[in-house]
Amino acid sequence: MEMKAKLRKVALASFLVWAGASTTADAKTFDDVPRNYTSYEAIDHLSDHEVIKGYSEKQFRPHVYVERQHIASTINRAIPLEFVREIRFFHDVHTTHRNYSDMMVLQRAGILNGYSNGYFRPTERVTRGQVAQILTRAFQLQPKGTHYTFHDVPRSNGVYYAVQALYTNDVFEPWKDGLFHPNEHVTRSEYAEMMYRAWKASKFPMTPEHEIKRLGKAYVEREPVERELKQITYQVIEKRNNFYRKNGRWGMLPIIQEVELIEYERDLVTDLYNRTAKKVYQRMTIVAEREFRKELKAHREKQQTEWHDYVSDFGGASATLHLQPKLTQQDRREIERWLDEYGY
Repeated sequence: MEMKAKLRKVALASFLVWAGASTTADAKTFDDVPRNYTSYEAIDHLSDHEVIKGYSEKQFRPHVYVERQHIASTINRAIPLEFVREIRFFHDVHTTHRNYSDMMVLQRAGILNGYSNGYFRPTERVTRGQVAQILTRAFQLQPKGTHYTFHDVPRSNGVYYAVQALYTNDVFEPWKDGLFHPNEHVTRSEYAEMMYRAWKASKFPMTPEHEIKRLGKAYVEREPVERELKQITYQVIEKRNNFYRKNGRWGMLPIIQEVELIEYERDLVTDLYNRTAKKVYQRMTIVAEREFRKELKAHREKQQTEWHDYVSDFGGASATLHLQPKLTQQDRREIERWLDEYGY
């Protein structure tokens, strides 16, 4: 599901395990999840990375049903999410609830919503149809290829799109009877398998979000930002060459074209600067975000002061020609510094 807004969530600490578990264990230590178990690989990966955990007696309890609070906990620990709505408070989800942060994050991300009566129902069991919708939204999966006709999920069914998105991305296979059974409740092993496959089919790296948080740094992917920085350079060069071809000669450009080039690069770099900054600070803790925003403000205020002083002494045209390229380079260096400090 395409997210309309691109606001990264504020990193809310979530060190709580789902289903009341408290002991770290991987699938190899679960007495009820042998290596030949159908969902062994999924449970092994998710438990190794502490996205899910077992019980104190080394039991995973694969046949226990999953609840809404468990869904919130696992997804919030696994991947970065994007806020698309204002926070909403629920009568049955207090700040002292062990999964409070998880449920609030998924609510703000538009992935797991509450009910119209003001309740979230954290202990309510989830159905296969509901899980399909949740995973499709969280992992941003789209249907592809040939759709499968599930006779119990017609096009008029509200979960049709989500079911097809999961099926065409190899997240699940039809049951032996060829149906999806959207109203069946989902067990821990079924959910682990579906979540693991949805994760693998998505664009998100398989390093869980909570492990990145534990490093004490924000999270931004280096390669796309570095690629866009290079692309901006190529775009500016190409635009300059187009001016040369249009003018019929090479060398110095008319001032009006030089100004257009400078402003063109400034706009591209400023846009990337702002987007990268958001990716960084909206993944930080509240305290770290506050400090980062102060740095952003100080950076801009310093540039504005330098700009106004230059304009006062030499005029606006001279500032654009001689100072603006310097300010644009400052923004480029800031982006590169963020990648070094917060990138992966």
